[in-house]
Amino acid sequence: MKYLFSLLFLLSLPISAFNVIYTSEYIDVLNEKVILDSSITIDKGLIVSIDSGYIEVDKTNSLIDLRKNEIPTGKKL
Repeated sequence: MKYLFSLLFLLSLPISAFNVIYTSEYIDVLNEKVILDSSITIDKGLIVSIDSGYIEVDKTNSLIDLRKNEIPTGKKL
């Protein structure tokens, strides 16, 4: 199973208008399930939305595409 991001990675992102992360899958630890194909929007270091599918990102926001990456949970980047 792939782990696409860790909480430490999300909090270390540079702040722009919004950071949007594309993920092919990630673990929802509260509901104990794997979520597929999502867009995670971060504003000022906080997750403001998690959308099903891949949202459109304009030029004022930064896009981080992690669809082909694997980041183990708890690993520092």
